[in-house]
Amino acid sequence: MKKLSVIIPMYNEEENVVNTLKKVNDVLDSLNIDSEVIVVNDGSTDRTLEILRLESQKYKRFKIATYEKNKNVGYALKFGFERASGDYIITIDSDLSYDARYIIDIYRELERTNSDIIQGSPYMKGGNALSVPYLRLLISKMSNRFFSYVINANVHTVTGMLRGYKKEVLDSLYLESNGPEIMMEILSKAVLLNYKIKEIPAILKGRERGKSKFQNQLKKVFTEYFSLLYSDKPIVFFKMIGYFLLLVALLYGMYLTFSYLSGGIRASDPVVQPIFSLLAILGALILFFSIILNQFVQLKKDLLIVQKQNKEIERKLKEK
Repeated sequence: MKKLSVIIPMYNEEENVVNTLKKVNDVLDSLNIDSEVIVVNDGSTDRTLEILRLESQKYKRFKIATYEKNKNVGYALKFGFERASGDYIITIDSDLSYDARYIIDIYRELERTNSDIIQGSPYMKGGNALSVPYLRLLISKMSNRFFSYVINANVHTVTGMLRGYKKEVLDSLYLESNGPEIMMEILSKAVLLNYKIKEIPAILKGRERGKSKFQNQLKKVFTEYFSLLYSDKPIVFFKMIGYFLLLVALLYGMYLTFSYLSGGIRASDPVVQPIFSLLAILGALILFFSIILNQFVQLKKDLLIVQKQNKEIERKLKEK
């Protein structure tokens, strides 16, 4: 059986450290495989690091990765990815919003299927969200539905932390995000590189201890919408608008010509002429904008392939 690395990013989680480490360790004991747990202390300002150091002495498989200044969850995950030695890598929330037992479910799915990424989802059939504030749940559901459609991931959850990867998938990706948007960045790039993504149902529970980071994450969500302008489906939308406006301009031009020939209007009419020009120019500009965006998407795909090849070369050179 293949080795598993579990990564847990933590920022000011002094109230959750003891409970989280014990439950994750118990789950890994029952799984009975070669495993490690990398807890990334993301510059906590409370007693998180102190408690981590004390508690980790009880468990051989736990490793602490830490740095002084808070750099957000995306950076923490990348910090953990670089230090993971497992064939499979699973990420999970520090407050165990998803039960630690899902580590077993994800590991087994990675073992028995040919999937490259396994995503835990509370929004698919069989999943659920319990004791989660209505506003948070509504925003999360709407955002995930939209993000999934735009990046063509065909999953119900795009931003969830509960996820498992084959190590070679993460090794092939050049990740740029330092915030919670890294979860969507990983999936969007995985889709472009044709990695296989599968969902399993999971139950999300509201935080029982500590302070929620939801408000900080909410500020990051809206920046993700703008980045999606460079995805395939918004480009199709822009193209449709451009073609529609040009078609309306053409039909309107034909109407003007017919009316002019029949004597109904004059070519110098101040009302008709600007409308025709506006439709034609606006349609052409939007269509041109969509073509430029399409070129960016193609360049992005090509760049991802080159980055993947470069990472493979680097890995082979290190092995030598």
